[in-house]
Amino acid sequence: MANIVPIQKPETLEETRERMNRQFTELDTDIKTHKSSNQAHDAESIVYEGEVTAPNVKQAIDALNLQIASIVSQSGEDITEIVDARHDTTTGTTFTSLGERLNALAYYLNFMPINGGEFDGNDPVGPTIDGGTY
Repeated sequence: MANIVPIQKPETLEETRERMNRQFTELDTDIKTHKSSNQAHDAESIVYEGEVTAPNVKQAIDALNLQIASIVSQSGEDITEIVDARHDTTTGTTFTSLGERLNALAYYLNFMPINGGEFDGNDPVGPTIDGGTY
């Protein structure tokens, strides 16, 4: 962190200029470090103004998580679309939650080929995760 020192007596103009330039460089480094950091502020310290009623980002995220959890827990067997989305018609598997089904799908997609390859599940060396060429 920059150490700002007031002008000292007797200090020449050249000494003052050198010290001030050094302090400006330190301040510039501090600001750049702060701006590039992903941990510059915790979520409680960031003021939030948006559609979710909360004084800071952490409380806004927590409120949304509670709302989502409430919707999911209340869905039970009542909301046909959510219940239907839990079922995978290609495998016949019914998952206990939509999130569980999406996680299984994401895991499966990790094995999908890229660059126009084909995947039949019978590769002699086995599938390569994250973009193997088949």
